[in-house]
Amino acid sequence: MVENAQREDLAPVEQARAYRRLMDLNRWSGAQLARELAVDPASVTRALSLLDLPGPVREMVEDAKLSPRTAYEVAKLSS
Repeated sequence: MVENAQREDLAPVEQARAYRRLMDLNRWSGAQLARELAVDPASVTRALSLLDLPGPVREMVEDAKLSPRTAYEVAKLSS
């Protein structure tokens, strides 16, 4: 599972789902996950935020019509 979460060819939303699964399985916080995978905690936060996007926006990220970074910024807007 850890190797899968770190694959280079993993799509952003798939990576976020892998992160969430690892967190759930191990009862880790985002910070613990970042430590275990040796990745930047902010990257984990941004990745996980993709799972909270409205369906149509998440689909745009999955279809590479919207960058994950832009989607993260959009998610911070109130409406």
